[in-house]
Amino acid sequence: MGDATITKIDAANFHEIPTEGIKWWFWADSHNEPPLRGIHLVDNLPDAVPPFATHIWGWGDDQYIRIRVDRSLESGFVAIRLTFSDDTAASANCVVQKNKSSSFLGIFENVLSSATVWVARRKDNPATSVEFISLG
Repeated sequence: MGDATITKIDAANFHEIPTEGIKWWFWADSHNEPPLRGIHLVDNLPDAVPPFATHIWGWGDDQYIRIRVDRSLESGFVAIRLTFSDDTAASANCVVQKNKSSSFLGIFENVLSSATVWVARRKDNPATSVEFISLG
């Protein structure tokens, strides 16, 4: 368990999502045509919201981004950032539990060694949680 900070990313469109410091992006898309269909692990955020993705996760440099696709919103998504830093304790608004696993990575066994799921619970409302993912 540790303290961290969750902040909303204010971006009016997908191109405005800040990507500096994010090394990898991951999502699954159920579109019926390649190259959109499938599981994607790439080093750049795509140019547009993937058509049938529900979530996109990015990670790198002690920060994690979670994008929830919501076509009912004008922007088409909601994005938040999880950050850890030495001075986080004073400004932390959440408690984070780290869960590491290698058991589900069979299809990626030649590429990835583990998956980490960061479960963040807001200090002012611990009944709710949000998950951030990093693959290694």
